[in-house]
Amino acid sequence: MRVMLGSGLADRAIAETRKLGHVKPNRSVQTCVVKRRDKPCLRLIVPDMTSKCRFHLRPARADEFDFVAEIYIAAMRPLMQQLDAWDEPMRRAAIRRSYKAADSRIISRDGADIGWIQVTERDADYNLAQIQILEEYCGLGIGSEIINALLDRAADEGKTVSLSAVRVNRAIGLYQRMGFRVIDPEASPIIDMVWTPASQ
Repeated sequence: MRVMLGSGLADRAIAETRKLGHVKPNRSVQTCVVKRRDKPCLRLIVPDMTSKCRFHLRPARADEFDFVAEIYIAAMRPLMQQLDAWDEPMRRAAIRRSYKAADSRIISRDGADIGWIQVTERDADYNLAQIQILEEYCGLGIGSEIINALLDRAADEGKTVSLSAVRVNRAIGLYQRMGFRVIDPEASPIIDMVWTPASQ
């Protein structure tokens, strides 16, 4: 199982390892209100069933950790191995700490769970912490439609969108085409990127 569209978790993973020495699609969007302890109201992007790519987002559950972890491991293993920074037990522990069901949505298509997204809303921005899709569903525009929906909401609210990616992640090109810019071109192996409403 391989996946496309990496995540900020990989970047935090590498950071931890270094410390140890090592055409927009048609979008129909609704707002889902989720109660959580550290923030009384979190608004998340939930494209409905009119999605051009025929996918659906549903709230993730805490007991779905194994599913999201396997997708994460499958996505990050080849990237981290290229950087000689792969430690599976460490990575599983890292994603267990980072996974927040309240911030996440499971991506499904034709009744099958095919990926997940984790977005954290902050005062001035949205942080796209995770978006991962099983390889057999890549190339259908699902990831692009989800991200574009997030960018539309951010633009309406005057917020930026941030993400991080491993330098060798091929999704960086997609992010740049969407208007994300690299904050520090010399940074390695972690690249921080930002999108602003002016990028539209």
